[in-house]
Amino acid sequence: MKKWHKHVIDELELSLNDAIGVPDTRQVQDAARADSITETVHNALRELMIEEQGYAVKAFGLNDFAPVAPEKMRSTRMKPYRFPLRRGEESNIRRNMLRALRRNPHMQALLPA
Repeated sequence: MKKWHKHVIDELELSLNDAIGVPDTRQVQDAARADSITETVHNALRELMIEEQGYAVKAFGLNDFAPVAPEKMRSTRMKPYRFPLRRGEESNIRRNMLRALRRNPHMQALLPA
């Protein structure tokens, strides 16, 4: 009877797991982390004004996020939203959105120290 070398057996097990479609624990952890980050970003976006949410959807391609009215309004000096935006107003929306996201404690937790 032939003796199988350890590396041959390991390769057979690896190819068998790939053929069966057993998810790698690292892939599962990466998917769970990505879902957690997505949920955190969506929750942070829901606190923004509806105009800023709409800008985020358009600018960053967040097709799976639907803008909703925030529960509470924050005071800003931003002008009411109109279509089409005049030159410079879109950059104000972007600046206000990024400022609000940077101040969000859940978003700060995602950033490296």
